Amino acid sequence: MKPDSALYVWSELQREVAAKIGRDLDSAKRYESEMERVGFTDIVLTKYTWPLNRWPKDPKYKELGMS
Repeated sequence: MKPDSALYVWSELQREVAAKIGRDLDSAKRYESEMERVGFTDIVLTKYTWPLNRWPKDPKYKELGMS
C-alpha cells in the first residue's frame, strides 16, 4: 500500500490508538521472545499461509479461503 492511501492511514491510526491504550495489534510478532522470557525452551516457530478469500488458484488455498 502507498503511505498516502486511505487504508494505510487508517491502519496506522488503528495501531497508534491500540498502542496508546496498551493493546498492541502486532503482539504476535513477539510471541517467540515472550515465551523465551518466561522460560519456555525448544520453541518451534511455524508460519502458515492462510488466504482470506476464494481467489487463490491453488485448490488447497482456495478451499482454505472459503472457510
